[in-house]
Amino acid sequence: MAWRKRFWLTLLLVITIGTSVIGCVDEGPRGPAGSSGNPGQAAEVITITTSTPPAAPLPADVGLTTRQAQPRISFDRADLPSGTQPVEIISASPGRVRVAFKLTDDNGDPVDRTKLDPLRFTISHLVVDSQTGLTQWLNYIFRTQRSPITGLEVTQPNDETNGTYENLGGWVYRYTFQNTIPDNFDRTQTHRVGIQARRRVGDQQFVNNETIDFRPDGGAVVATREVVKTENCQQCHDPFAFHGGIRREVKLCVQCHTPQNTDPDTSDPIPNNPANPRFDPNNPSRPLPNPVDFKVMIHRIHEGRTLNAAGIRYQVIGFNQTPFDFSEIEFPQDIRNCTKCHSGTTEADNFKISPSRAACGSSL
Repeated sequence: MAWRKRFWLTLLLVITIGTSVIGCVDEGPRGPAGSSGNPGQAAEVITITTSTPPAAPLPADVGLTTRQAQPRISFDRADLPSGTQPVEIISASPGRVRVAFKLTDDNGDPVDRTKLDPLRFTISHLVVDSQTGLTQWLNYIFRTQRSPITGLEVTQPNDETNGTYENLGGWVYRYTFQNTIPDNFDRTQTHRVGIQARRRVGDQQFVNNETIDFRPDGGAVVATREVVKTENCQQCHDPFAFHGGIRREVKLCVQCHTPQNTDPDTSDPIPNNPANPRFDPNNPSRPLPNPVDFKVMIHRIHEGRTLNAAGIRYQVIGFNQTPFDFSEIEFPQDIRNCTKCHSGTTEADNFKISPSRAACGSSL
């Protein structure tokens, strides 16, 4: 009886295999599609937030609260004397820029500018890059920087403190720049004035950065470049404060960290980099100063460890010959998560609709 049982089991197996083979050769009609499954788990997005501690109460003998110590700059026409323009260019050759503003504290009460560190001013204009069609800020004010290491001399965008003031009353000041702008400047371009204010009280400092965009011809500002905003940076960097804590607003940062800005003390870590503004196609092997253009510098900083792994050590030398080594810095999530930084601004989508070699290829 056992052999009969094995026979029928073997026969059943042969029939099953045969049917499967036939089914693979001649597939029958498809059944209706099944229902969609549940959505998969979303990719992890890491957010690092360091809460800004409230300013410590000031000593009683200072005679100020923290709100009274905080300076605020206003370009609001309602705060200016009737008929006063926030920014204008005096008709002269070469032209001079003057800017009117009101200084208050966080309570809205007036602040005497002499109670602050000297205010710092800069001015830039927005141009279109002929190669990429993208906008970029260029500064009108420069300083000469000669490296004691390489001997290379470059000009770098700068700010100034040595202009002249007028007191327009009501704690409104008008500042006229010492530096001039070229005779042939384009009055239809978007221009930007930036001001830095700081009050130091003991070991604390209270800072305000403000900018105002305008067109010298009086037209409406249409051309813009806002690729990233301070609030995005503050998701990881809070407080967002650099250069001794006085630079805290991206709109101000991009006025000096333009394609005009390079570090003469260090070389571009990418040899023969065609995206370097000083690259010479007729002499491609010439050593290049390190770009500190915002879009290049920021991408390289956040990929410092990746560059280091590829044998490229990213570092720059700053004020007072202070070295800054970024070779161990790493973006704390997938570097392709561009929207972590690029969102909520007029040109936030540049990375996908108008990518540039200088930005996207800065660390390749």
